[in-house]
Amino acid sequence: MKAEYKKIVLLANNFPSERSPARSPFNYNLAQQLSKIADVEVIVFRTVGLRKIKPQSYIYNSIKVKEVYLPIIPFGTTSIPFSSSYLVTFISTIIASICIKLLNLNFKNCIFHSISAGFISVIGDIISRKNNSPHFIQLIGSDVNIQLPIYKRIPAFRAAVNNAKGIISNSKSLANNLSKSGLKYNTVKVIYRGANRDNFRAGINYGFSHKTINFLYLGGIIKSNEFSDGNKKGGITLFNAWSKDQHFFTERGANLYFGGPIDGYAPHDPIINDFKSKETVFFLGE
Repeated sequence: MKAEYKKIVLLANNFPSERSPARSPFNYNLAQQLSKIADVEVIVFRTVGLRKIKPQSYIYNSIKVKEVYLPIIPFGTTSIPFSSSYLVTFISTIIASICIKLLNLNFKNCIFHSISAGFISVIGDIISRKNNSPHFIQLIGSDVNIQLPIYKRIPAFRAAVNNAKGIISNSKSLANNLSKSGLKYNTVKVIYRGANRDNFRAGINYGFSHKTINFLYLGGIIKSNEFSDGNKKGGITLFNAWSKDQHFFTERGANLYFGGPIDGYAPHDPIINDFKSKETVFFLGE
């Protein structure tokens, strides 16, 4: 691929950084895998109110990342149904222009990969067509299951799906839901993402007691802000579920092994201390 395409540009709405290592491990793993076959650069669209406009750059574990700050509410959420398809096209064109002019990137001989078939895929379609480059869209879950009923009515989104060189689906279910949407597209390939199951083999002693029921969670927790729903899923949801009835788990000999970064919480935050105090919970660290 390096001979024909010099770079793969990933378009995403989140990516880890030194200050937030727990964010979007799937996006990071994708970037790492693709970096084995081509140069990779990630463009992240973040929503931060009116605080920042100028794009920021950083390198995370050898991956080049550029952040574009959007001074508006996140696009594509069900709380903001788009009544005007022209609005979506207009805003997408503006952001695409920001990427081309302000980020100072060389888009020659690039492949564009939009992580999510939502607003980002519209931006990816515009940039790729301006540069006469192939564009791929990745179905991740919420984009198809929640946003698609809204977006499929928007001409700019339908064009993005139809123009895409190919579509990658994280599961067969997502691919099937796309096929039922009535949208036109070229081809869909199912490529699963997640932990490598070969790393967890029967017969290997991981230090767990065989006399108990053990749950292993490696997702960490992310503290949310006014623009994020990070505290509504993952580690916090697990905290709440496990704390609801300690007697239930103790009675059944269940233990929770909790690992991954704790992002945004102080080491002695009340919610962390409360969870660590439970006798059925064992923190593994990062």
